[in-house]
Amino acid sequence: MSVEDATRTRKAVGWEVHQATGTIIAQTSCSADEALDRILRYADSSGASVDQVADDILADRIKLT
Repeated sequence: MSVEDATRTRKAVGWEVHQATGTIIAQTSCSADEALDRILRYADSSGASVDQVADDILADRIKLT
């Protein structure tokens, strides 16, 4: 993902993605950029939307540790 794509994604995400990012930070002590990158990579590899991955993280259906 290019820097432009990442910046565009960060600006477009909803509150669920921000909450899920915080959840990953709390679970792993990684940076916010790394946590969001984990969400984006998981969504890309699974074919799910970023919002769906965030919902799954918040519902404790998946963990990105």
